[in-house]
Amino acid sequence: MLLSRRAVAEDHHAVPALHKVDLADLRSLGADERALENFLVENPSALGLGDLLVRDRQRHQAKGRLDLLFEDSDGESRYEVELTLGIVDESHLVRTIEYWDVERRRYPAYNHCAVLVAEDVTSRFLNVITLFTGSIPFIAIQVGAFRSGDGVALVFNRLVDTRDTLRDEDTEMAGPPSSRAEWLAKVGGGVMGTIERCLEIINNIAQQKRALTFNKQFIGLNTGGDPNNFVYFNPAKTFVWVNILRTDLRDEESIVQKLEDAGFEVKNRPPYKHIKVKVTASPEGGAANDLLRTVLEDAVRLEDGLKPYGVPSGAVAAPLSV
Repeated sequence: MLLSRRAVAEDHHAVPALHKVDLADLRSLGADERALENFLVENPSALGLGDLLVRDRQRHQAKGRLDLLFEDSDGESRYEVELTLGIVDESHLVRTIEYWDVERRRYPAYNHCAVLVAEDVTSRFLNVITLFTGSIPFIAIQVGAFRSGDGVALVFNRLVDTRDTLRDEDTEMAGPPSSRAEWLAKVGGGVMGTIERCLEIINNIAQQKRALTFNKQFIGLNTGGDPNNFVYFNPAKTFVWVNILRTDLRDEESIVQKLEDAGFEVKNRPPYKHIKVKVTASPEGGAANDLLRTVLEDAVRLEDGLKPYGVPSGAVAAPLSV
């Protein structure tokens, strides 16, 4: 399509004026770390981590005070945030990891992620952070500031996010042992019943019977005492994420679509053979859903070298129960 000279001129005049800004450190603009903390309490979405709720600030721990603790709107994940102005040094990295470690041990029902927000993260420390890949979920965010009218404008740039490359095999590296009684006290009988019902579905067709392994961070499976986490569970108070590592990649998109059509919330992690299905526990119980049952059974068949049946269509999500 050809535009007239007049149309081009009008379009040109519609473009807003562009201006160059010079970034500066917050202190030189009259702000401090407390001001940055207050801003993030009021505007947690500025970090670019989704819809976050403020759980706590200046949270007391034995090793210091955690600047900010955020939780996502699903109640699934928590972010331990350390703020620092100026250049990052070793102590900032150590504190960020220590605060994260304390919180994940204290509240194992959540997925935890360490977050460092700093003005200047040098390439040396970016290289160090990437070494955490596969073991520590860590996000480094650089904050830039510039004068805007009578105020200060902030720009947040995510430099590193090791969550994108966490390996599925990490579930084999179980943390300190826990017990069914501890998990039951944390999440209740409804969620525990859902997990045990999933185990029952698995064992109904498994060539080798599986048992639950109660770890601090998740509930996995074992075969004769050896880890076998092709399915594992991240429980919360009112629901559980069922992680299914063995899915047929050729059908993964179809599986996810059918689960979503049935009312399940699903997260998948391409290119891994990994989907996460959010299953709501109901104290009153209810019939086990045929769709999720089939996905679990297919995972067992793939793990045990048997032919999967495939996922039925037209199923409707319902709480699992014992």
